[in-house]
Amino acid sequence: AVYLSKFCHTVYLVHRREEFRGEDVLIKQVKEKQNIVPVLNSTVTAILGEDKIIGIETTNKVNKKNISLDKKRSRLYSQNQNC
Repeated sequence: AVYLSKFCHTVYLVHRREEFRGEDVLIKQVKEKQNIVPVLNSTVTAILGEDKIIGIETTNKVNKKNISLDKKRSRLYSQNQNC
């Protein structure tokens, strides 16, 4: 997310937990970046599009709200190779 934030207007960081785990210096960098938007307690529930990805849907595990992010507003990347 920190790397992408150098090139993208907004980076949505979908994370399934309430807080980040990892290197403290990286967590600090993520929190300091104005264009990284953490989407905590959430999972990607759908990848939208037929032949190409046009967006994703996420579901918050606590309040069960669904959020849709379309590719027109943001670039979509995944760290998970299964996506």
